[in-house]
Amino acid sequence: MYISDIPDYFYRLCPAHQADFVRVHVVCDYGGIWLDSDTLVMHSLDSLFAILDSKDGFFIRENNEILWNGVFGSRPNTELMTQWKQRLRHILDEKKEAIAWSEVGCQMLQGMYNETSALYDSYELFNGLDTMYPVNWNHCVNSFLHQPYETYPCLVRDFQPVIVLVHSVYQAVEHMSIQDILGGNTPMNYFINKSFENAGISRTKLFTQQPIVTYTSSDFISSSIHACHCWEPTITNVFVHLLKKNKQQRNKQTTKKQPTTVIDIGCNFGYFSLVASSWLTADDKIVSVDANAVNLHLLQMSCDMNDGLPHILPCHVCISDKTGDLYAPGNKELVERVGNIGGMSYQKQETQTAGSVRSTTLDDLVASHNITDVLLLKIDIEGGEWNALRGATRILNNVKNIIIEISPVFNQDSENILNLLRDNDYELFDIPLQECGPFFQDDDYVTHKPINDISDFVKSIPVQTNIWARKKPKYVVITDWIQTYVTMEPFHFVQHLETLGWEIMLLSQINVDTLQQQPDTTVLCVTYDDLDIGRIKHKNVFLIYKMDDLYPFKEVRRICTQQADLVIGPYQYLFHTDEKVKRMYPNLNLVMSYQVFYSAVPAFFSSIPFSTTPKQKVLVTGALGHEYPLRLWIHSDETFAPYVERYNHPGYGSHSEDVN
Repeated sequence: MYISDIPDYFYRLCPAHQADFVRVHVVCDYGGIWLDSDTLVMHSLDSLFAILDSKDGFFIRENNEILWNGVFGSRPNTELMTQWKQRLRHILDEKKEAIAWSEVGCQMLQGMYNETSALYDSYELFNGLDTMYPVNWNHCVNSFLHQPYETYPCLVRDFQPVIVLVHSVYQAVEHMSIQDILGGNTPMNYFINKSFENAGISRTKLFTQQPIVTYTSSDFISSSIHACHCWEPTITNVFVHLLKKNKQQRNKQTTKKQPTTVIDIGCNFGYFSLVASSWLTADDKIVSVDANAVNLHLLQMSCDMNDGLPHILPCHVCISDKTGDLYAPGNKELVERVGNIGGMSYQKQETQTAGSVRSTTLDDLVASHNITDVLLLKIDIEGGEWNALRGATRILNNVKNIIIEISPVFNQDSENILNLLRDNDYELFDIPLQECGPFFQDDDYVTHKPINDISDFVKSIPVQTNIWARKKPKYVVITDWIQTYVTMEPFHFVQHLETLGWEIMLLSQINVDTLQQQPDTTVLCVTYDDLDIGRIKHKNVFLIYKMDDLYPFKEVRRICTQQADLVIGPYQYLFHTDEKVKRMYPNLNLVMSYQVFYSAVPAFFSSIPFSTTPKQKVLVTGALGHEYPLRLWIHSDETFAPYVERYNHPGYGSHSEDVN
């Protein structure tokens, strides 16, 4: 595109000679500045471009002696550049790839100077040792990498918009990790840090000891992280609490562990994504979404400094209520005025402009990443939160926790947001605003601040706050005996329930008082043998009592004549007779115990929990030889007594009764 008539032999040249060919042709034809890849930019390049305004260009003398082609600049089509281009093409046309290392570079430049120095009269010639090339090439590795950090002033010069490290330095560090390179304590690290600052970015460490790339001190978030190694400590406290609890629960799981997913909407340069990564494994997913490409670039740099972090998935997209719309920054001046460089708000537009990005919904986002369940969804997109939730109608059923910003400054839909979350079975807690400060850990900190009246709460928000929305808990209580066999039939359903967000609890570890304090919790109790269910006094306790005993058909018939809405029966018998039962009672909702326990029939579990005055009548059939605990449970809650039919097969226990 930029170079016409590229010869065939070009593609057989080594990369260094291909670069020689390109630099001469491009600068000769178009003008500009060439920087080798082993160069760090220390300050603005305006000082070098200013030379092109007053002179034809500039070159650097390596070791103050030999003209060098690694860094130079020129106006287009000068006599010097034209002759250099012609000589280069002549040598390459003749020798092709059989040329010496610097034959068309330094050697050619110096030869032209020796022949006709007047060609360089309009060029600024810098002595490298006094400016941008402060150490000769054969001493660079020692000076930049083998000396202590404190010796860097020996390499600093008054005029040093760039500094040359040379190829040998790059070769010396190519076996090192990015974290080792950037986290070292040598003179090279001084120049790397200065180069970062020139690009408007900086580096520090989080309270997790992870290195992170941020903006410079002009950005409020970045300066807070540099000062305290933490940002928004109250939110971080909740964030870490949820991740820590998830890790502890997974460590206790005896079933196959399902991957954990965290979605960070409006991730900025990735602070919360990096914090999450310290608690998750490579099998998990952290989907980091931002409409600002620069933010994601900094996040990727941080990932590289932390050995890659492949479970962080940066996504350059705008989250909204529709997929495919165009959005562009709408409040750049405002956010920069308040010191939040990366926190721009995006607004819908009709035509594509610089910085515009396509939108997607949360539902489409999770579908594209094959995500079915989400541990934690964080949304902080400067006023776009309501639209984001409107595009999450499906996934909200499977998100355990949401942390979302509420700000009357950016969003007038605060009440709508909170009502939507409450309507989707979320408990709401206020996370008090604290932007700066060190990290602290208090597992009960936020639960002391529940939101009861949404309207009054929204009116009380001074500027902004954050909300923790927690899905109302669902527990499956199993005996220690069953825990041993959850990987075997017929208890595979326990594994399935875990993937649906149910928390597995052992009967021996239940804190009855804790359950009593959570009146909206659903408790599904599963047992194969004795279960002292009587002591779990809770309005939403639901019992599945599984005994794999045969039932005489007449007793099944008796149960069916009770006109129950749902019958759960022992699978051996119904497995052979279900067709007969269905013919006799076509309107009966018949579920085999085997189906319930093995495949977790969705229709069955969707009926849980019942309200305090259940609409359904459920018969749990089985040979309840150990009937005493069931009887205790029935009598422990008068609400359920009228809705439970208790039948014990003759011959099993002293409380049996005959049925005809």
